[in-house]
Amino acid sequence: MKHSGKTAFGIFLTVFLLWFVMKDVDFADVIANIAKGDVLLLSASVLVATFGFVIRAMRWRILLLPVLPESQLQSRFA
Repeated sequence: MKHSGKTAFGIFLTVFLLWFVMKDVDFADVIANIAKGDVLLLSASVLVATFGFVIRAMRWRILLLPVLPESQLQSRFA
């Protein structure tokens, strides 16, 4: 399959699966539940998750030191 065919198939599959999963979702309820959320708690969870990525990148730097000693921090984010 050509690259454009794979891309078209991937887009079609994504749209179909999103429709299938969300066809019975009441978006007014979703928005109401999001509005009830605690902004401080959400901010704290985003901060902790981001810090986890930094810790993981630092761990990869230690693991890659023998092979690639001049590796940049940005190149270890995946």
